[in-house]
Parts: sequence; C-alpha cells; structure tokens
Amino acid sequence: MILKNKKIFFFIDYSDTIGVGHYSRSSLIAKELKKKNLIVKILKINKLNKFEICDFNKFLHEKNILPKSKIINRKILKFINYHKVKTVVLDTLNQNKSLINLLENNNIKTISFLSSPKENSYSSINVSFSPYNNLFNYNKANHYLGVSYILFKKNFISYRKFKIRNISKIKKVTVILGGSVNDDYFKIIINKIIIFFNKINFRLFFYSRNASFIKINKYLKENKITNVKIIVNSKNIAKEFYYSDLIITSGGYSSFEASFLKKPFVTIQMSKNQKYNCLAFEKLGASINLGDIKKNNKMLPKSFEKIIYNTELLTKMTRNSKKIFKYWHNEKLINSILEKIK
Repeated sequence: MILKNKKIFFFIDYSDTIGVGHYSRSSLIAKELKKKNLIVKILKINKLNKFEICDFNKFLHEKNILPKSKIINRKILKFINYHKVKTVVLDTLNQNKSLINLLENNNIKTISFLSSPKENSYSSINVSFSPYNNLFNYNKANHYLGVSYILFKKNFISYRKFKIRNISKIKKVTVILGGSVNDDYFKIIINKIIIFFNKINFRLFFYSRNASFIKINKYLKENKITNVKIIVNSKNIAKEFYYSDLIITSGGYSSFEASFLKKPFVTIQMSKNQKYNCLAFEKLGASINLGDIKKNNKMLPKSFEKIIYNTELLTKMTRNSKKIFKYWHNEKLINSILEKIK
C-alpha cells in the first residue's frame, strides 16, 4: 500500500487526574504506524499556547490537555497546514467537536477515540474499543467498534498463548488502578479487602512514584500491613498478570489486558468514561463490577469473599474472556486506518 500522506499528528490528554491510559493507547498505535513508514508525532500546546512537536517517549511527566478555543483551533489548523499534515488523531478525554469539524472541512482527516460507544463524532474514523459494542453489535459507517480492534504490547500477546492456569485457591491478587492520582481508591481496597484477607498476597501497581505511591507506601508502613508488595513502573505487567490468580482493576486499559490474558478480574469504576466497560465486561461474564467503591463500599469484604471462594465463577470468567477476543487481531485497526488515509 502506497501512502501519499505520511505525517500523522496526535493530540493526547494525560495528567495526574486523567492518568496515562490515552497516552498508552496512542503510543501502541503510533508504534505500529511507524512500522508502516509513517511519521508520527505528538502535538502539544504549552501554557503559553505555543506548539511543540514531540516524539513518543517511554513516559511523559508533564500534563497535556487539549484546550477548547476557536482561536486556538484556527491556530492548530494553520500549524497543521504549514507542516503538510493530512491526518490527525485525537485521543482526548472529551471530544473537541469544533476542532474536528474545522479540520474535516479543510480536508484534514481526523481519527477520534470515543469515550462512550453511544457517542457520535464527525471524524473520518471513529474508534471505540469498549466491550459494550460486543454486546449490542453496533454497526456504523466509519466506526471501528469493539475489542477486536484493540492493540496490545508484545509481551501480552506472548503470555496469551500460554496455558490457562487452573485456580483452586486465590493466593495472589494484583491491584492496578491506572496512572492517575488514586490513593483514595487504594486505601478503600486496603481497609476493606487487604486487611480482611491477610493470607492472600496482594501486589499494588503504580506507573510512577507519584503522590499516590508516596501516600500508600507511607500508609502501609504506618499500619504495619505486610501482605502487600508495591511495584512501580513494571517492565513486564503481562507476566505479573499471568501469574496472578485474580486482578482488581479500573475500567480502563488494564481491564482489557486482564480479559485478553483470560484472567478472572474485578472492575472498579473510577470515572464516568469507564462505566460502559465495567458494565459490559460483567454482562459478558468476564468480570464482576464493584462500581464506584468511593460511593458504596460497606459490603465490599463480603462481595470479595463471595468471588474468591467461588471457583466455578472464576473458571467461567476465564472462559468468557477467551470468547470475547475470538475475532481479535493486533493489526486489524492499523490496517483499517491505513485503508482510510491512503
């Protein structure tokens, strides 16, 4: 396939509040597009509203949020035209519909990631990985919907091929809640689950030594909680997932990773955008959704107890996750994008 338009700019939202899920998703896509000889860059707008063209790094420490302003939108259009870019990816928390319309009306194709499977967009390409799409089998023009389009790192693909581990007893539980500041959720899990089940080894994952890590590390030491190990910026999360008996995760990217590795998992809704993922994974029989535990956690110990001692339920969750990814292929989305922008 010969591509005339070889430059692609990405707008990506990430911060301590949002986390790094958008960045992680886009970096996987950018990596695959680079293999097809495309030039992929992040376009950042700094505090002075000046543009910065950045490479995809291993981790970005400064926050980046796409501002919504008609004046800035026009500057973006001018900047993109100057650099002869004909495709723009918007992986943001909320859609900037006015920017999308402006770019599309000026013959610049946009690729939007929808925060909800019911959301509409005027982009040339619209993507939603939500398993909610698998439930209702939505079929819309210019939309790539469902888990079959999602991308995973190589080590996840490798571990997926490994034999499914039989679970007779829960001994090791992984807790991963994304890259946002989330110590309040971790404390609820510690107080309502970890201290009640002290014979289980829990592993808490953090993407960096951020404020949440510092607070939780201190909290564990002060309360002398010993059945916990903290892991920061693991180089092989797939391996950690594979050797876990159960995973507690948010409704973000890690929920897809848990399901992809055919692991029984429990979801916690930490934002409105995660609602459909949490509900759909439970409806598909791959997980148990605990909802927003900040609003309701009185029954959390009993709910967790019912899960860990129900081996039949855990086995069904594993089988159902296998079914969910039956039609998955790691290059499905990339090939679809290339076909649209050629």
